[in-house]
Amino acid sequence: MNLVLIGISGSGKGTQAKMLAGKFQMMHISTGELFRKEYEKKSREGLEAYNYWSKGQWVPDEVTFALLKIYLDRTSNGFILDGFPRTKIQCEILDRYVQEKGQIIDKAIYLKVSEEQALKRLILRGETDKNTTGKKRDDEEEQIIRARFKSFFDSVDPILTYYRESKKLLEINGERAVDEIHGEILTNLKFYKK
Repeated sequence: MNLVLIGISGSGKGTQAKMLAGKFQMMHISTGELFRKEYEKKSREGLEAYNYWSKGQWVPDEVTFALLKIYLDRTSNGFILDGFPRTKIQCEILDRYVQEKGQIIDKAIYLKVSEEQALKRLILRGETDKNTTGKKRDDEEEQIIRARFKSFFDSVDPILTYYRESKKLLEINGERAVDEIHGEILTNLKFYKK
């Protein structure tokens, strides 16, 4: 089974992705984590991606997929993508990739959360990070968060339409308890994974 998680920053994508990956023994791939990891390694791709995500902008399709493909090629029991695709072009690139492997994207799960709720969560996460590790992520400043929100809402409608038209979109209210959200996702996935 291959899944895509869609949602504004702070919608809980990472939390749900980890829970689903653990339950189904799938690889959880977060493009945000990949970018941060590659930036810390000072790789060419990481430095190039940093020029975009550090300003709250989406990283270009070709840069993102070149890095993502390295990890996708290592999957053997399906994957769950967190933070990709972010454009309709990326949806098409991903579909071509899985089709070449004789697979499909089973579901695209959209966690719907308001900007206000997501901002509260991200500010709290930044404060928690600062208290526990002594520092916040570079992208946890409110100005950058708001730029990411704008990038998301400027680009999400074609992605939702793409998956809605292919009957793969699952829309979930993400402003509830983590376990309640997870339960609804599992109920909707039971027909896809035994």
